[in-house]
Amino acid sequence: MTYEEAVNTFEYVPKNGTSCLVRKYKSGIRKYVGTLDAHGYYHLTFNYKTYFVHRVVWLLHHGSFPPEELDHLNRTRVDNRIENLRLASRKENSQNSRRSSNSGAEGVHFNKRSKKYRTHIKLNKKQVYLGSFNSPEEAHAAYRAAKIEHHLFYVQQ
Repeated sequence: MTYEEAVNTFEYVPKNGTSCLVRKYKSGIRKYVGTLDAHGYYHLTFNYKTYFVHRVVWLLHHGSFPPEELDHLNRTRVDNRIENLRLASRKENSQNSRRSSNSGAEGVHFNKRSKKYRTHIKLNKKQVYLGSFNSPEEAHAAYRAAKIEHHLFYVQQ
């Protein structure tokens, strides 16, 4: 899809942080486009090719597709407002992603054997153990402090 095709076919209409793209039809009808995929991203089909909606939004605003990945600042994959998107490398994008948890606290896992809450962070492709804690709140505080210190692309929620 070229910039010209995108401008002639779509219109950016931010709608409470959802799909944000409207398809313009010759009849004057305008319809929001985008189908939610299994990973939580909106995508669309144009000329038999699939595109992520957030990448088309970027194209409409900047005249070209992003050279690398786009990061959703607020971590909400369906929020495709231009102010919620920023360029990111794969490493930077992963710094702002949610970490899985079995404890209810981001980046914290409950260890059944020790009955403690453990946390770790990834630095330069290596997992760094941050410690074991008596409560998920303590472990989460250690995790967030490490994220803020080491992951410069991390956005506090």
